[in-house]
Amino acid sequence: MDRCRTAFSAEKDFDKAFEEVTAQLEEGMEGMKPIVLFFDSDAENFAEFALKLKEKYPDTVSIGSSSYMSFSSKGYSKHALVAMAIYDGVECVSGIIREISRYPMRYAPDLAIAVARLGELKECCCIEFTTAFSHGEELVLDTFKSVLADKDIPLFGGSAGAAENQKTTYVALNGEVFTEACVYIIIKNLKGGIHLYKENMFTVTNHFLVATDVDCDRRTVYEYDNKPAAEVIANALKVPVSELAEHLWKHPIGRVKGDNVYITDSDTVMPDGSISYYTRIYSQTKLAILEKEDIDTVWEKTAAQVRKDVKNPSFTIVINCLSRTKTFLDKERFDDFANKLEEEYGPYIAISGYGEQLDFEHLNRTMVLAVFD
Repeated sequence: MDRCRTAFSAEKDFDKAFEEVTAQLEEGMEGMKPIVLFFDSDAENFAEFALKLKEKYPDTVSIGSSSYMSFSSKGYSKHALVAMAIYDGVECVSGIIREISRYPMRYAPDLAIAVARLGELKECCCIEFTTAFSHGEELVLDTFKSVLADKDIPLFGGSAGAAENQKTTYVALNGEVFTEACVYIIIKNLKGGIHLYKENMFTVTNHFLVATDVDCDRRTVYEYDNKPAAEVIANALKVPVSELAEHLWKHPIGRVKGDNVYITDSDTVMPDGSISYYTRIYSQTKLAILEKEDIDTVWEKTAAQVRKDVKNPSFTIVINCLSRTKTFLDKERFDDFANKLEEEYGPYIAISGYGEQLDFEHLNRTMVLAVFD
């Protein structure tokens, strides 16, 4: 018997869409109730979707996020209901972290209590969804790290998404919806391991820099190598500072930590020569200017590593950055991307939002995968 079911509906009538989704989730699973439900939808339908799932499956842990693009192994659309029901082979605990832009560490004791309830911590992973635009992701990650790091529980997740130019995103746990919070589930795979991966479409150039004057709270870098930030990057790219903004889309920067590169995307080039970003950059951080790699080569490289590690994936949870989704749509490659996910990673559910989290790091322009044996 399959361990999970995925579902998708782009039906415009919500009630009909919900019926389609639940019918797909329950197909062939008569008499069984899901242990966990992961779900996402466009922001407009999200609150109702969260509530209806809780009413339909009151004893199931249901956790979800609004998304720029909602997709699964059953289909994709910017206006859709998507869900994955896991019926077998997992145990879990869940919780909420509030005050994410002010004092999320207040909720660390609740997180520790949740972890203790799970008992043995072998083959566990913390999966979290955090609302966007509050600049709270790093504070939330510090909270998780304070409890999970010494227990060797890895963290995986994403910032919620919404339609372009919409500045409210949502997450939900067990029917309760939040606009400034992080919801999480610590899940144990009783059937094998949980394998985490990140996929970058960019590689390091020979241009390295060090952040020497920063405002972490504002996610702004004033100087690289003791010179105005915009001037340093413009000189490296051999473009005028006045044209730098259009080139930063092709050349984000990467925080270099050993063999890992964590992408940080730029927001705005300021008149004073500083640059604001979508993740925090700390003082004395070593960074590299990045450049694009071939999409197909990157996709295959990730897939080859997963094939090596996981012979028969039961299911996969995908967080794909909104900017990657837009890139694939603009290049008319989103069908190819969705098909590659289904071909390589088994049944999957995916969320496309404003950031990705892995290894207690907040990322941009990245795909992260949680692949379950």
